Amino acid sequence: MFNYKSARNQKLLALCLLAILALPVIAHAQGGVDFAGILGRIINILSIIAAGVIVIMFIFAGFMYLTARGEPGKIQIANKTILWATIGVGVLVLASVTNRIYNLVYYLIYGNP
Repeated sequence: MFNYKSARNQKLLALCLLAILALPVIAHAQGGVDFAGILGRIINILSIIAAGVIVIMFIFAGFMYLTARGEPGKIQIANKTILWATIGVGVLVLASVTNRIYNLVYYLIYGNP
């Protein structure tokens, strides 16, 4: 588990957050890419990675069901894995819908760049 109290981990987390906050400034300096475009690209890349992880989770849960042979512990692990994979699908859909709504509002207010 990630230890947030560790000084090294706090520095790493701060550096990652700073890099994320600096992305719009860097992109704007390189040709005027808008924040909505950057946000869309980040969400698309993370969605591809998350979709792969979710597929692996479902495959793992299916394998656990097949090899459980009635053992309650393995069946419980498979059920929890299915639950968290389903929650992951929900978060993935929510992120995509939120991005589309943000883009719609952004382009209604500011127009196409």
